[in-house]
Formats: sequence, structure tokens, C-alpha cells
Amino acid sequence: MWQGKKKAASTSGLEEPFCGDQTLGKSAMFMHETIQSREATYSVSKGAIGHPYKCVKLMTFTFARSTHTKCLAYSFEQICSLELGSSEALKDPQLLNWLVNPEGLPGKFLEGDLNQEHFNKPYTKPKIRKLLNKYNNKELHLFGEGRQYDEVDVDNFSTGYKKLRNGALQKWITETTSTYGLLNGLPNFNDENEEGTEQPEGDNDGEFGMTTGRQYIVDRELVIETEEDWEKEFEE
Repeated sequence: MWQGKKKAASTSGLEEPFCGDQTLGKSAMFMHETIQSREATYSVSKGAIGHPYKCVKLMTFTFARSTHTKCLAYSFEQICSLELGSSEALKDPQLLNWLVNPEGLPGKFLEGDLNQEHFNKPYTKPKIRKLLNKYNNKELHLFGEGRQYDEVDVDNFSTGYKKLRNGALQKWITETTSTYGLLNGLPNFNDENEEGTEQPEGDNDGEFGMTTGRQYIVDRELVIETEEDWEKEFEE
């Protein structure tokens, strides 16, 4: 989990004692994300691809909080392709294509892109026992008044939702529609961060300003037009 900036010291000199439990709060958020993962895993094994697809939609909000911006873009593109760019007759086969069943038996479905990982079978039970014993000794899942951290407590799901609402979703729409010549009337997000959303360190690594334009095929040749090309053509 991302470690936020430390809280500023109180200027009043009288700081109220913390009566909550950040340890339990973070554990609850971990359970929230784990339940989604378990639901997706269970449904995959049954071949019920509709449930994992709904989990992907929920995870999109968490991806929006992540510093790995490509995960959010891939999720958006997949959802838009299925919901807006595919008929029901095409949508169902695409979703079913996410799964494979090497044994051809009920309850033996696997994720197609992760099929190879299922052949790796490390013996991890001793490590799991040690971890559960540590949880028990530290009373991780029991409320303990005053357990607090210096860093900001981050709810990835809620923070991701706010980030999308405050501009990240519109920015993605602008970037993707520009490729198809649909940019007219959309706001420019080249040099703007989402207002009111704190950007963790490394959030913009590898990102550059967007060059607006469009691309198409003419006589089997790829043609790419940019905004500069349009301006030159207008001047001529």
C-alpha cells in the first residue's frame, strides 16, 4: 500500500488522543479487496464468467488509485469494447474466451491468460500457518484503541472513485476519442492534474503531454495527422 505523507504536527499544543484503530481499518480494507478476488477466483473455477467481469468493473476504481496507470486504461478499454462496441452475440463469446478448461471437467475452468501459472505449485502451507499465527498473536482482527500510524490511511477504492470523478475519467475519454477524430468540444487535459486529488510519488512517471490527432488507412498505408498538420493546412 502506498505510504502517504506524514501528518503535520498540531499547532495548538493540545492534541486530542486518537481513539480509533487504523490497524483494524486497514485490515478491513484488505478484506474488502480480498473478497472481490475470492469471488472472482471461485466464479472462474465454475465457468461463470459474468461474476469475474463484474469484479473487474469494481476493481477499476482501485486501479484508478494505483500508480500503474496502464491497468486502468486496459480496464476502461475492455469495458467499453464489451458494453458499447459489441452486440450481445459478440459479447458472450469474448467473455467466454477469457477462460480455458484443460481437463474438460466441471469446476476445472482456469483464467486463460494465467493458465501457465497454475502449473507452478510451491509448497506454501508452512508459511501460511506462520502468517496466521502472527495475526493471532498481534490480535490484528480485534479492535485496539489507539493503534495509529504516522502516514495517511489510504482507502484505495474511495480514492480511486474520487480521482475518476475529479477528472481522470474525462481525461481518458479525451485521450481515446482524439484518435478517432472525435475531440471537438472536449476539454484539454494536457497539463492539468485532477483537482482535489493528491498524486502519490511516481504517479505520473512515463506520462507525457497528449498530441492530438487521428490515424486512418489509405491504400493500405497508415496515415497519422496531428494538430500541427491541421494548422499548416489551414494556413495554406
